[in-house]
Amino acid sequence: MHANFNHQDYSFTFNHLYELWRSTKGLMLRALFAAHAKISGSKQKSLLWTYEQFELSAHSILLKGYFEGIVPLPSMSSGDRIKWHDPEIRTIIPLNDFKTQRSFRRFLRKDERQAPHMKLELRINSNFKETIEACAKPRQTTKRTWITPHYIDIALELHKMGIAHSMEVYQNNALVGGIIGYSINSYFAGITSFYKIENASKVAQYYLLLRLKEDGFHFYDSGWETKWLKQFGMIIIPREEFHKCFIKAMITPAKLKNEIPELVI
Repeated sequence: MHANFNHQDYSFTFNHLYELWRSTKGLMLRALFAAHAKISGSKQKSLLWTYEQFELSAHSILLKGYFEGIVPLPSMSSGDRIKWHDPEIRTIIPLNDFKTQRSFRRFLRKDERQAPHMKLELRINSNFKETIEACAKPRQTTKRTWITPHYIDIALELHKMGIAHSMEVYQNNALVGGIIGYSINSYFAGITSFYKIENASKVAQYYLLLRLKEDGFHFYDSGWETKWLKQFGMIIIPREEFHKCFIKAMITPAKLKNEIPELVI
């Protein structure tokens, strides 16, 4: 005697097995996520680690991080991967009352009186590529750099989109300092800087903060706590407070102009 199977029996069996597989898969994924969250310390850290496994790209990864108020940086060991940082404390420079040291103000006044070939000249977005390439060169203290050639390509894409910017310092028409940063509405994140002569990066930082203030940006996200940025009024705030400020900045329109602001000292 031969068993009789019709199409409906087969369809029922297949659908039943598929639903069983899907529910089992869901349970396994939730169990794996719970285990990874416990190992990493929290669900948020587990999610950040998951994002880090994606290859670096301008649209899907780098911008995703900044749109969530998280600092994405390439891994030192693998330049095509991104490390997502959202520490418990964040550092910002409030633009309404940023400050400078008296000695630096004296330097700015002195530079105003310099001969034309010695005087520092500021430009915005004049040569983004050369600026970020200069930032990518290893520092004196280390031969490594997190700004990989792939990251530079991604930043150049963002520059064409009007998101990545450079504040540049020239002396006798030679690039001697500068800062790279990203803007989304009235949120601005400082990324990296470089200098070839003393105070060049300070001058770039000062004029960038002036420009951001005049253009109505809410705050400057300095990324990390550094003694260097404290001279400009950097403050430390909890992560929760940062994200509240970040949301307000993200929904407030602002645009970085390419005109150099007047010196205020």
